[in-house]
Amino acid sequence: DDGSLLYLHNWARSLRDDHGAIVGMFGAIQDVTERKHAEEDLSRANALFKTVIDNMPVLLTVKKASDLSYVIINPAAEKMFGVSAANVIGNQAYRLAPPDSASMFTSLDHEALRNRSLVQFEHNLEDREGNIHNMIGAKAPILDTHGNPEYVITLSEDITERKQAERALARAHQELIDKQYAIDQAVTVTITDAQGTITHVNDLVCKLSGYTREELLGRTHRMMKSSMHSDEFYAEMYRTITAGRVWRGEICNT
Repeated sequence: DDGSLLYLHNWARSLRDDHGAIVGMFGAIQDVTERKHAEEDLSRANALFKTVIDNMPVLLTVKKASDLSYVIINPAAEKMFGVSAANVIGNQAYRLAPPDSASMFTSLDHEALRNRSLVQFEHNLEDREGNIHNMIGAKAPILDTHGNPEYVITLSEDITERKQAERALARAHQELIDKQYAIDQAVTVTITDAQGTITHVNDLVCKLSGYTREELLGRTHRMMKSSMHSDEFYAEMYRTITAGRVWRGEICNT
């Protein structure tokens, strides 16, 4: 009555007399709108689920708890392992990964299923072309309605580039430390704010000036002012520095 679309299922059959002649028909019509809507909702949910899995940047696999055979492997995992899902579904890890990795995967699967809890891992994975990838991941059981493990799901991420960046950063940091050490051994270094207040001195400044670092920090260079130079000498030096230019000269601290 409200103009809504209804889905109807009907069936009918003929009625025959003793001689086989059709004498009538009977049938029934069933409103299956709710079932049809439920099927459409399920279809949309499945399509969304597939879209999410297919476009995930991380590796995703799902295995049966009973025999650890694959039921789902997403495109990211296909690309990493150099296999197609069609050749892996229904098989175990040894069909997907090199023996060492497959053995580790299987052991972690058993641990997740046995403890019914999340298991995290990090390992190096060799792909089909012999390239080594740094991987982190997690495995977790999927329980049925009775609380028993039915599947085990695995999510893993390739962090090779991140690891390479971390190593490069560590090398750069060490190089900076080494260079700073070399500078500290060769020249005096002081850093001040715009008002001339000392915020940093290196060891050589302390050694040559006779002041401790604690005595120098928060003070100005006036405490190290030399009688060998005029006030104009120091004024010119600070005008040059505060103007954003490099001052060059010789200072006698005596």
